[in-house]
Amino acid sequence: MSLWNEELVVGLRKGDKKALEKCYRVYGAQLYSIIRAITNDEVLTQDLLHDVFIKVYENIHTFKQGSKFAAWLKRIALNLTIDHVRKFQRFDDKVEVELFTTSTDFMMELDNEQLLLKLFEQLTPKERVIIWLYIVEQYSHQEIAELSGASKSYSKSIVSRALNKIKHSQLSKAINDE
Repeated sequence: MSLWNEELVVGLRKGDKKALEKCYRVYGAQLYSIIRAITNDEVLTQDLLHDVFIKVYENIHTFKQGSKFAAWLKRIALNLTIDHVRKFQRFDDKVEVELFTTSTDFMMELDNEQLLLKLFEQLTPKERVIIWLYIVEQYSHQEIAELSGASKSYSKSIVSRALNKIKHSQLSKAINDE
């Protein structure tokens, strides 16, 4: 952990509100992007981001010295967002979907953030969470299963379905544009 982050953590542990403000200024935009990509809702994103920093302030004592502070913050943001999605759109582990192999190479080729966000808008909140974790955060299906409370095969099926939904959407758009 960098010296700057160590000082930030020390300040947060002392209850220094200026340290919390610094934390928000440094990490707020990154956490906002993660939450926004999953929720696709400006107001909800702001609410969840606010909740993230409250949780950081209240739980800084649980941060383990030597760990990566940014990773700890991301984990809090992801957990809060996933909890919200779970609450309002239940993860159903009994969905039976035929699994088919899907390459994620085309997603990696998308260098336009706006296009990626547009594609994410077509997905349900639970699909956005799982796709974000799998492609952007590069979590394994096992890690996603543990975070979401669903099975590993469920994570695979959601990734497969969501990527196919995006592919079909892009194909339809290409055909309509011609």
